[in-house]
Amino acid sequence: MTARDDSVTSAVPAMHPFPRLTHVFVALALAGCAGAPPREVADALSVSKSGPPEGAQELGSVRGVDGSGCGIFGVAGTRDGAVAKLRAQAKSLGADYVELTLEREPYVDHQCKHREYVVEGVAYRVHPKPAAAPPAPVVPPAVLAPARASSGAGMLLSANGCGFRASTPGATRALAFSARASKSLRVWIDVSERDELAPGLELVYERSARRLALLRYPGETPVSVAREPFELDEAWHAWRIVRTAEQLVVTLDGQQVLVYIAPAGSGEASFRLGGEAVELRDIAMASPAD
Repeated sequence: MTARDDSVTSAVPAMHPFPRLTHVFVALALAGCAGAPPREVADALSVSKSGPPEGAQELGSVRGVDGSGCGIFGVAGTRDGAVAKLRAQAKSLGADYVELTLEREPYVDHQCKHREYVVEGVAYRVHPKPAAAPPAPVVPPAVLAPARASSGAGMLLSANGCGFRASTPGATRALAFSARASKSLRVWIDVSERDELAPGLELVYERSARRLALLRYPGETPVSVAREPFELDEAWHAWRIVRTAEQLVVTLDGQQVLVYIAPAGSGEASFRLGGEAVELRDIAMASPAD
């Protein structure tokens, strides 16, 4: 991943967010298928357009989006709301400083009045954290397959994709798999077979666009975007997606790449894998409540 791109990248082409698929039901595990704003300080986290102090440790990109939709049918976003979401992402990374790199107010173009307020930045750790005992794993390692890149052959995912559902709605669940995608990879999260228009999330990697992002439906709103340009080679890469009651964390080859703070819905606890020219293997799903 290379230098930061301060522009806002448009969402992926419109598509039906949750195509109807045949589900594979699992219990524990399976394999197969304008001047600068004043500096803001709260809860030991500083947000500023100024660069971080010397020696700060970079933790990753963060993004806050408040509001959604278009025109009178949308929900107006505010700067305070967007910054609050950016703060939440930064805190989840362990940051105590954020350098703002982009701030975009709601705007009007030839299509409509866009209602989202967007802020982006880079999270840093300025003050070292005190040593602490490691937290308990979200998913027991014996249940969920290790997120290690695989070698050898895998199964080529068909156009219909493959679905997985935990038996306990709202419980912490995790999906791990190895993949190599020569074109695109998509993972739908919090999907509902009963209501295809229900709110949900989608992890999208598109090699041609050199982009990895989490989108929120309805609206295809980006809620977490990896630093761009983002491009993977055609070797096997290990993915893990952990959905708790309060947040979603995506790791790639053992490194956290995306995080989104949002309560899980009370509906089905499901994942769906899809994409174009994507090969998968070592798929495992787990839910400690099962």
